[in-house]
Amino acid sequence: MPSPQNILFSGEQMIPGKSPEKTEEEHLARYQFAKDFVKGKTVLDVACGVGYGTKMMGEVGAFFVYGVDLSQDVINYAKQHYSGQRLEYRCGNATNLNFEEKFFDVIVSFETIEHLNDHERDLYLKELYRLLKPSGTLIISTPNKRITSPGSITPKNTHHFREYRLNELIDLLHQHGFQATAIRGQRVRRKILSNVLVRKSISFLERLRGHRFAIYDRTQSAEVIPFGAGYEPRYYVVVAHLAV
Repeated sequence: MPSPQNILFSGEQMIPGKSPEKTEEEHLARYQFAKDFVKGKTVLDVACGVGYGTKMMGEVGAFFVYGVDLSQDVINYAKQHYSGQRLEYRCGNATNLNFEEKFFDVIVSFETIEHLNDHERDLYLKELYRLLKPSGTLIISTPNKRITSPGSITPKNTHHFREYRLNELIDLLHQHGFQATAIRGQRVRRKILSNVLVRKSISFLERLRGHRFAIYDRTQSAEVIPFGAGYEPRYYVVVAHLAV
């Protein structure tokens, strides 16, 4: 069994001050976005990790926030470093959460679905549907397969089981009773710069010239933002509600 140290610092757990700066920016920006939805609400943070985001939501006036993660070691770390009033951390599986039906006003689940096999994913989405109030809000994020694993069936990130294109994610949510009402993104870039051949050509020229052109960075803010035609993000952030 992996040690707590290995679990916490495997590369998949973002720990503020201990993870790469770019990774930290991305994770914190998702919770910064979610903060606008949680004031006065009962909130569930599924796959909360070490709890930094759970605490962020609790600090902006959420009525109560529950953070749940599969790893007891991670939950212990959250309790030690990110405890607070009106917060509770629990060890639990995203496919079978021990809460009453229709208990939550807001459910947040960032970078979770890509870690689940198809059976687990369907159970997970059924659980989110079971737990969300009829007027509730789901906020979910996942990598954009077209950018993170282009042309590959198997994700390049070895911690991921499956990655999704936007239409696949929207269809899955719809199949499980959700309607996507807002689509946002992080690290948004022009679509032409997401093309595999274009990216390889740029990388070749960068190696040839001996420096980075940094052209991707001009539209790659970690902030969760709307995007229009001709652009796509590295990460999708979808706001959804129960379908009528």
